[in-house]
Amino acid sequence: MVSERLYRADAQKHDDRLSSFFSTPKFIQDLTNLSAAVVSKQGTKEDKEKVLRTGLNDIKGGLPSSVYMPFVSKSMRNYAVLNIMESETRLFLTKTRAPFMVCVEVYRPEELKLWAKE
Repeated sequence: MVSERLYRADAQKHDDRLSSFFSTPKFIQDLTNLSAAVVSKQGTKEDKEKVLRTGLNDIKGGLPSSVYMPFVSKSMRNYAVLNIMESETRLFLTKTRAPFMVCVEVYRPEELKLWAKE
C-alpha cells in the first residue's frame, strides 16, 4: 500500500516534469494551429477576429505554466510567458505576412538578480 502511494507520487512528479518540458512546444503548436484556423476561416474580418479571440482565450486558459519564449541573447535566454495581451493582438489580412501578431506579457527571473546588484 505504501509502495503504491510512493509509485503514484513518483509517477505524478514524472508527469509534471514532462508537462513542463512540453509546455513550450505545445504553446507554439497551439499558436500554429490557431494561425491555420484563422487563415482557413471563410467570411469577414470580424469572423476571423472572433476565431482569433476565442483561440487566444483557450490558449490563455493554460497559462501560467512553464511556457517560455526562447529569445536568445549573449547574457539571458528565457522569458516566462505570464499572459497573452489580447487587446494588443493584431489581425492581418494580407497573404504576405503571418495572419496575426500576438503580444505576450513576459517575466525574466534573472532581472531580479540584476536589479538586486544595483
